[in-house]
Amino acid sequence: MTSPRPAPQRHAPEPPHLAALVRRMAAGEESALAELFDQTRALVHGLAQHIVRDAGAAEEATLDAYAQAFRDSARFDPARGGGAGMAAQPGTLARD
Repeated sequence: MTSPRPAPQRHAPEPPHLAALVRRMAAGEESALAELFDQTRALVHGLAQHIVRDAGAAEEATLDAYAQAFRDSARFDPARGGGAGMAAQPGTLARD
């Protein structure tokens, strides 16, 4: 008899250090946004560059993604993996 498998999660939980940064952003700490940017910009910009294949548009989409993340930080739920959504944001913004 095998044990039942846990229900799959829709998103992986956010790493604790990133979740803490987003909570600080939700409290209005701009320095937390700067730290989040420093820790994740290569991933977010790389994704934007891959999608739009234009350096200027990728840079704009990346910056827009962080601005949107700061504005939406109060709705962050670490159990739902909000960082994954932020990583996808440049693609959404780039297609607009």
